[in-house]
Amino acid sequence: MRALMLKDIYVLLRQLKLFVIVMVIFALAFQENAVSFIIFYAAMLTVSSMAYDEQSKWPQLAMMLPYSIRDIVLSKYLLGWLMIGGMTLLSMLQIFIDIEYVWVSLVVACVAMSFMAVILPLVFWLGTEKGRMLMIAMMAAVFGVVSAIGYISIVYGLNLPTDNYIVLLIACLFGVVLLNAGSVMLSIKLYKRRLLHD
Repeated sequence: MRALMLKDIYVLLRQLKLFVIVMVIFALAFQENAVSFIIFYAAMLTVSSMAYDEQSKWPQLAMMLPYSIRDIVLSKYLLGWLMIGGMTLLSMLQIFIDIEYVWVSLVVACVAMSFMAVILPLVFWLGTEKGRMLMIAMMAAVFGVVSAIGYISIVYGLNLPTDNYIVLLIACLFGVVLLNAGSVMLSIKLYKRRLLHD
């Protein structure tokens, strides 16, 4: 498992070295939109990793190595969680500037992990080409909904009491854990079916 993750991290750093540096800078930027974008984009790095794998015919090679389908699938989820967690922690360093950045970072991280949990089973099932088109459509829908909620909250002054932030965050985290657990099991089944058909 560790070897699979190291392989993915090495490939991403080699292919996207400059972009990873830009991501770190944006994560430390003092702007909510930049922080939100980078945390959300971190979730998509898993799909980029899978695309590089497909281009290099890695899935076929992996089947000849002592890795189970479960190990291969779970390594991709761990990569995504690691990337999202890393960008979230970096963005939370702004706690000394404005506490709201912390709440924004945590909420966006929950949304990003939920997005990843929804899109990865489709990518494992359909491949990165077809899965990427669905991912773009889903991203547009998610950003549309989030923007609408933000606009409505600003126009109508809908603000949650500070006391409810922690309760809401705990509920979001609980939902994200359940969603990702179900997503991992579904991805394993769909990926196994895809390999059998291929």
